[in-house]
Amino acid sequence: MSKGKAPAAPDYVGAAQLQGELSKEALNMQNYANRPTQNTPFGSTTWNTKKVVDPSTGQEVTQWTQNTRLADPLQNALDAQLGLQQDRSNLASGFMDRVGSEYAKPFDWQGLPQMAQAAGPGQLQSGITDYTRGIATSAGPQQNAVGGFNFGGPQMGVSSMGGDVQRGVAQTGVNTGFSSMLGNLAGRTGTESVQRGLSTGDNPALPTLNNDFRNQVASDLMAQMAPVQRQQQQAMETDLSNRGFKVGTAGYQRAMDELNQRQAGERYNALGMAGQEAQRLYGMQMGARQQAFNEDVTGGQFANQAANQAFSQGLAANQFQNQAAGQAFQQDMGARQAQNQALGQQFSQGLAAGQFGNQATQQAFNQALQAGQFGNQAQQQLYGQMMGQADLANRASAQNFGQNLAAAQFQNQALGQAQGLDLSRMQAGNQAAQQQFNMNQAYANQQNLLRQQAIAEQMQRRGMSLNEMNALLTGQQVGMPQMPNFSQSGRAETPNILGATQMGYNAQMDQYNAQQAGLGNTMGGLFSLGSAAISNPFIFSDRRLKRRIKRIGTHESGVGIYEFDMAGYRQRGVIAQEVAAVRPELVKRHASGYLTVNYSAL
Repeated sequence: MSKGKAPAAPDYVGAAQLQGELSKEALNMQNYANRPTQNTPFGSTTWNTKKVVDPSTGQEVTQWTQNTRLADPLQNALDAQLGLQQDRSNLASGFMDRVGSEYAKPFDWQGLPQMAQAAGPGQLQSGITDYTRGIATSAGPQQNAVGGFNFGGPQMGVSSMGGDVQRGVAQTGVNTGFSSMLGNLAGRTGTESVQRGLSTGDNPALPTLNNDFRNQVASDLMAQMAPVQRQQQQAMETDLSNRGFKVGTAGYQRAMDELNQRQAGERYNALGMAGQEAQRLYGMQMGARQQAFNEDVTGGQFANQAANQAFSQGLAANQFQNQAAGQAFQQDMGARQAQNQALGQQFSQGLAAGQFGNQATQQAFNQALQAGQFGNQAQQQLYGQMMGQADLANRASAQNFGQNLAAAQFQNQALGQAQGLDLSRMQAGNQAAQQQFNMNQAYANQQNLLRQQAIAEQMQRRGMSLNEMNALLTGQQVGMPQMPNFSQSGRAETPNILGATQMGYNAQMDQYNAQQAGLGNTMGGLFSLGSAAISNPFIFSDRRLKRRIKRIGTHESGVGIYEFDMAGYRQRGVIAQEVAAVRPELVKRHASGYLTVNYSAL
């Protein structure tokens, strides 16, 4: 089977040149159609042509010249305006001496108000005196309480004087003694447990200034101010740019420094507010601790008052018991006296016949008995007086304990009041220091504002003549009248000769490939090797084939990289003439006379 011959490649360059010539001819016709002569009430527009050589390609091209002629009235107005503009320019040039005189003098910085610097913040007070060591936690025990006293027994009887009594008379038994009832007397009263200390273990701990809380509050305030301050900075930069101040100039830097100083003042105020909030939290914690301590003191006082009341009740009960025992003793003694009196009366009746001596003996006996009764009554009176003295002493001791407790409470209240006064004085001092700092800051800001105003006024005075001259030079400009628009003719498309050539060649190649399909399996490897060996890497890149050339970069060899129109398409590459100057081995001349470049080696 004969492998046949592939169809010869068409002349693409010739097809492209023919299509280019046709396109150029269509473009020339379009240019001519889009350049009509226009006549309007304002004037007329005409076109002239001549043949010139394009310096970039060396080819002849048509050069078009547009001529605009104004109507006579409009031309006269233009001449008048140009004359007026010339007069203003002459007048402005007369200001140069005055401008030079003003700018010849250096800027007077000595006569400006001095720039003020804000004083630093005052020393803030952050500690108070510890008064806890002077707080009284007990009032002391009750002293000199009388629990009992020694008291001798009453007179138990009197002499019977039996030796002097008439013996012949039957003697009736007389009750000569009675129960003293001492066993029923309450000799002392029990004491109650008195609270002599306070339990403060469950009270809130003594607070300290929480720097972490202050820092967190300051951080939150800073986070809230950050977007506002960024917006202020952006607004300041936009305002300075609109007013003509460029970045890096003295005016621009001063304005940004003032903004930064104000924002720094705001951040310092935020730190002050955070410190006040931490101080307020410290005061609340200290108040909670003081309240818990006062509650402990009140509970201790209540417990001691209850113990004192229980002691008083026990003492009164013992006094009532002893009075009851004394009353029983008197009643028993009275009953026994009545019994003895009855026996005595019986005895007296039996002794009626007795001797007068027995009556005298009886009288002596009665006197002795009365003396015993008087002694017992005196003893009872002494017992009552001693009991009253003991009760008075115990009451005085209890009153002394109450006075000591009140004095301790008053001392603790005075210490708490002193601590509160110290805290108030410290807060007032800190507020005064902050107020003084704010006043110093306000004075510095006002002084610097006066300085900026003075600088602006002096700069305005220096530039007054220059501004007047610029105002004269920037007057109304003469405008060119607009000619009416018209519908421009479109470009006539040329026959796609290059495309038709390619399509014909493709059809021939398809027919050839069909003929060679049987040889594909056996000759595929040979064709691939042969195609690699005979492929042509050179591509047309002559400047004369390119239009609308625009440089977009530089190749590492030093030649330019361009975008251009070639063969009807927008392409990117190098120019063969430039490559030939640095790498001549990569450039070949085609049979058509145009230059080609080996892009694979470039």
